[in-house]
This record gives sequence, structure tokens and C-alpha cells, in this order.
Amino acid sequence: MSEPDITTLRLDQPGIRAALGDLEAEIMDAVWRRPNGVWVTVREIWDELHPQRGIMYTTVMNTMTRLARKRLLVAEKRGKAFAYRPALSREAFVDHFVGEAIEHLMLNFSGATRSRLRRVTTRSFSSLHSCWRHSLACWVLCPCACCLSGIVGQRHWSCSGYRRPCWSWQPPT
Repeated sequence: MSEPDITTLRLDQPGIRAALGDLEAEIMDAVWRRPNGVWVTVREIWDELHPQRGIMYTTVMNTMTRLARKRLLVAEKRGKAFAYRPALSREAFVDHFVGEAIEHLMLNFSGATRSRLRRVTTRSFSSLHSCWRHSLACWVLCPCACCLSGIVGQRHWSCSGYRRPCWSWQPPT
């Protein structure tokens, strides 16, 4: 499956609403609350959302169709209706969204982005997951900028190991 189509960034919104509309976020939250791999119908999601929102069934149906087009939901025809399941976990969605945002910022505003991330990383460096510590340190602190190609091309880091370590990288003091 190809990557999700996420092009929205609303910095004034909390959580996943920064990337999705309000109804899209509510629907995705409802789908993610189900056990992994469980298929849901529009009716099930509408039954859950209707008491709070008074929303029309067709609005939920159209929104779930749009989420499938964005590759956030997988749709499968089951009889007369479609069933849906998440294309990726909530954690994978957030990771993808944050990665895309950082990549676009680095491509368009690399100096300002590196400067801002340098301030953030030195304050909260120890609380980050080890792969994020390494990748942010490479992108932000590496004086030779050899790792910048990793953010715009092939990512050379992963949680399971690094394909191409940055030899000049040193953790902040």
C-alpha cells in the first residue's frame, strides 16, 4: 500500500486534528479504538457518532470514502456495503505526519528548522526514543550536514539500526 495522502497542517489544532479535519479525526479515532485488524462499517461508526453530533449517515459515508482515497482507511466491498479498517496504526500515522512535516520544513526552511530543532533537542533530548534522538541529532547537530540527504532522500536511520551512520555526530552536552 502506498503512503497516506496528508497535505494539511493546521498548527492551531490539537493532536491528529492538525492533519485531519474534525470529522475525519473523530472517525479515525473511532476506527482506531477497535482491535487491530477489525473491519467496521459506516453504520457502526455512524451509530457511535450520531448521538453526540447529530450527523447524517451520508456525511459519515462520504468522509470514510474520502479517508480511503487518502489511504488512511482500507475499503472492502462486503455485500451491499463497504467495510473499512485502518491502513496504519495511530502511531504510524503520527510518525508519518511528523516525518513529512519535518522533511518539508527542512527542504524549504532548512536553516530556521535546524536552528529551532537544535533548541528543542537540547532541552528534551533525553526523553526522545533512541532512533529519534539519533536522527534529530544528525539533522540538527551534524556540522558537516552529511545527514541532510537522509531527510530529503533515503532515510538512513531506523529503530532497528542505521544503514549509514554519521561519523561526525556527537550527542549534545
